[in-house]
Amino acid sequence: MLGRSHFCSGLGVLFLLASTAFASQGPADSLSLEQFLARVRASHPVITQARILADQGLTQIREARGAMDPRVTLMQQRKTWEDKLELGLQDFDLRIPTLWGPDIMLGYDQSEGSKVNPQSTSIPGGQWKSGIRVPLGREGWINRRRTDLRQAYAMADMAASQRDNLINDILLDAAQDYHRWEASQRQTDIYTEALVIANDVLNFVRYAAEIGERPFIDTLEAGIQQRTWQQRLEEARIKEIEARFALAVHLWDSLGVNELSRNYRRSVHASALPTPAPVHDSATYAGFLADHPRLQLLRSDIAQQELELRWLRSRLMPQLDLEWSFTPLPGSSPSYNIANGGQFTGINLDIPLFLRRERARIERQKLNITSRQWQLEWTGAGLRQELERSLQQYVLYRNLLVLQEKLVVENRRMLEAEKTRFQAGESNVFILNQREVNLINAEVKVVELQLQQHLNVLQQFHLSGLMNRYALPR
Repeated sequence: MLGRSHFCSGLGVLFLLASTAFASQGPADSLSLEQFLARVRASHPVITQARILADQGLTQIREARGAMDPRVTLMQQRKTWEDKLELGLQDFDLRIPTLWGPDIMLGYDQSEGSKVNPQSTSIPGGQWKSGIRVPLGREGWINRRRTDLRQAYAMADMAASQRDNLINDILLDAAQDYHRWEASQRQTDIYTEALVIANDVLNFVRYAAEIGERPFIDTLEAGIQQRTWQQRLEEARIKEIEARFALAVHLWDSLGVNELSRNYRRSVHASALPTPAPVHDSATYAGFLADHPRLQLLRSDIAQQELELRWLRSRLMPQLDLEWSFTPLPGSSPSYNIANGGQFTGINLDIPLFLRRERARIERQKLNITSRQWQLEWTGAGLRQELERSLQQYVLYRNLLVLQEKLVVENRRMLEAEKTRFQAGESNVFILNQREVNLINAEVKVVELQLQQHLNVLQQFHLSGLMNRYALPR
């Protein structure tokens, strides 16, 4: 007959062997947080799309600079009647726009025939001409070309801020899904270990009841505990599957193929990921908030609208264009001596009256800018409030985690003491199971608090616009 001392010592060896066997299981395909986020940064479709947005902003600058590209025009007309030339025109123009408004011109004219307009008549063999057009007034103060170029730079900044904001958001989602997946695996491991021990305890209790060492009611208690852990394990596996598929959405290879079918395990051999530290305290986060991509996006938008407002205000001024060109005489020196040739001067004056349309556009633009400025203030205040709340919650999560870890240590001591009492015949399976339940629940609560603490720090990185610095490979 098996004695009580043999049964109880066998039960103690059982707990040790079950824990050792479970700890010896190694992950088949590991994935660390640094590896995961590095792959997200490199191959995630949304991040790739965000980089394309920034490249599109640079093309707008190139497009605006195209307004200063030189332009060549060529015109040739010829008319004959009864084999006689009545009209022959050739006109070649090279116009070079500049950023500040003046246009430099170079051209060649040739006209011949019996019905040429006297105003267009040129000397035999054609004539070269050169000149400049200088806009004054509204086009001389702020012209459309310069405004478009500055707005293109502002739009490029907007595209870069939009890229950073998208990356900040997608890295937050990816890191949150990783920590939830990691926590779900740890909870599954805890319940798996508890079920392994419960199965062996049930087998021992059954054997002891069969040989008369334990009452048969203990087998019912051990069976209830075994099925409870089995149910908890199945629930944990369901959550792990959900977390794994949520994680797989972020995993793409270099060819743009999603790795939904890969089954990864966390590569953390310790009980949990290292406890994160807060981004900064409440006295130093103002500088980080100022550079948040969401705020930078609004500032760039306001800068673009202010450039448009300046251009609209210039429409209130009259427009004065001065034009001068010079045509040298045949055979004169290439230096284009003004005394040897013909000159053309022109003045164009445009004075708008009433200006009702221009003033209405200015007022509407002012209202647009005011609206965006209020949006900037409201967004900045919201980020400050959320970050301050997150910083205060971090302290509370840290205190809760310290208390919960102490509860784990104390419940483990109580379980060990209950084992000793059980071996001495002063306890029963029901009390032993209760001590184990308290310990498992405390360990699961630690995992949940650690997850909340990780998510809290992630929120701090996101609110500060620093998710691109989170968990960089060392």
